[in-house]
Amino acid sequence: MPNWSNLPEGVVTLVASKFDGPRSDVIRALRGVCKPWRADISVAVTKATMPKGAEAPVWQVLQTTPKLRSLTVVEASEEQCKTLLAEIRIVKKLVPELDSFVFDDCELDQCRMPLSECLGKSTRELTLMNCGFEYYSIDRFCDFQRLTSLNTNVCETYLRNNDFYIRFWRVIFTELPSLQVLCLEGFQICLSTLTVAPNLPNLTSLTLTDCDIHNPDFLRGLPCLEQLDLDRTHFTESDLVNQLPVSITSLKICNSEYGKSMILPEGFARLASRLPLLSALHLGCDDKVTDDVLKTIASMPSLTRLSVVDCIHVTDTGISNLTRSKLEYLEIQDCPNTTHECVYALRAAASAIDIIYE
Repeated sequence: MPNWSNLPEGVVTLVASKFDGPRSDVIRALRGVCKPWRADISVAVTKATMPKGAEAPVWQVLQTTPKLRSLTVVEASEEQCKTLLAEIRIVKKLVPELDSFVFDDCELDQCRMPLSECLGKSTRELTLMNCGFEYYSIDRFCDFQRLTSLNTNVCETYLRNNDFYIRFWRVIFTELPSLQVLCLEGFQICLSTLTVAPNLPNLTSLTLTDCDIHNPDFLRGLPCLEQLDLDRTHFTESDLVNQLPVSITSLKICNSEYGKSMILPEGFARLASRLPLLSALHLGCDDKVTDDVLKTIASMPSLTRLSVVDCIHVTDTGISNLTRSKLEYLEIQDCPNTTHECVYALRAAASAIDIIYE
């Protein structure tokens, strides 16, 4: 018998929304389907997903899940988005705890009303992937004064639209001080057009994926930053190391191609002194990571987690240098000049290290 308790909450919610009658009757019916569901149904559902657009009326989903906190909409057309946003605006007062929204591949471009008016100004988490920005004004993002998490990528339509970038950065970097988590993909970051310094005093996590950074000195203006994820993002070495906030505890650097390393070998020595609190480091697709670099990394006083992925110049010699490190977790993947024998020897010599080798 399948274990229905392993289903995502959104799926369970959709099933529940198909039942007619009071909520108590729905719960009673679901409890009779499979024993593992009993524990799930006794807990208020907090997430719902509306795949392929808003085929079911949103009010139906919201009515059957009065404790809903997060709503995900996938592949909604222009007309579906207009209807959906209008319904959310009307019925959101019935579910006051709903403060997290995800829109994936939705045609929001023709929605003339700002998102803050539709979703509510109390929204705390917002994800917009493959969605247009044009007609719901970016300037009104500042209405989300309680927004703590923003995850978005740049729509292809705006890749060469300088006005879009100027407006976007002005709002995000100066008018949303409540942000704690910011994830951006495919953006060009050039803050030279701002007349004031970035105002993100509470930002603790920043993810930049496939971004082009023209003036990375803005990183110094993030005093509470702890996690920095740079995946296929373009920096210059001299800028990056010098601008990293000393508060960082987790750093991920994954280059888009060889020869585009963000940190040169001598930069890793400065990295150790620049980030005294660094406990987790991920290095990927980097031909500047050598055995000597690993030896330098192993001496970092706070480092306990290290991932080395697709680094062609890392050999068994470099892995052996990690024996006397303070590592608790080590991941080695796609490093062609390392061997199983060396990893076995490291496991024997440093049994406290949890090693993942592929």
